[in-house]
Amino acid sequence: MLLREHLFRLYRSIGEQHHVRRALDVGTGAGENLRALTSAIPEAVVCAVDIDLGSLRGVS
Repeated sequence: MLLREHLFRLYRSIGEQHHVRRALDVGTGAGENLRALTSAIPEAVVCAVDIDLGSLRGVS
C-alpha cells in the first residue's frame, strides 16, 4: 500500500472521529501529505508549510 493510501485512511479516520475545520500540513513540499489530507477531509481549510529538506539536515 502506498504512503498516500495510508495517510488517506488515517486522515479520514481522524475526520470521522473529530469535527475538523482547520488542518496544518508541514512537509518538504513533495505533496503526499497535502494530497491525502485534502482528499480525506475536503471541508477542512488547510495551511501548508514547505520546509527545505536540506535545512532539516543542517546542510545549506
